[in-house]
Formats: sequence, structure tokens, C-alpha cells
Amino acid sequence: MAAVSVAEVGFTHLYLGVHWFSEVLGGRLLRAALVTPSIAAYQRWITDARR
Repeated sequence: MAAVSVAEVGFTHLYLGVHWFSEVLGGRLLRAALVTPSIAAYQRWITDARR
């Protein structure tokens, strides 16, 4: 559900002409670059805590 909401916001910004496609794409790539290592670190932390 949250992913759909995020996708709708990006589409809305493009549709209304508030942002360029490159800005929306750059924001999503930056988000992915920040979230992916955070998830990996959290999973590693949880695994180590269970030992």
C-alpha cells in the first residue's frame, strides 16, 4: 500500500508539471541508495541480536 502511494505522488508531480522526470527519477534513486543499505544493516543487526 505504501509503495502505491509513493508511486502516485511521483506520477502526480509529473502530471501537474511540478517536477521534471529527471528530478523524480533522481529522488527515487537517492531513496533507494539510502534505504537499501539501511534495510541490510537492520537485518544484520537483528540476526546478530538473536545469537
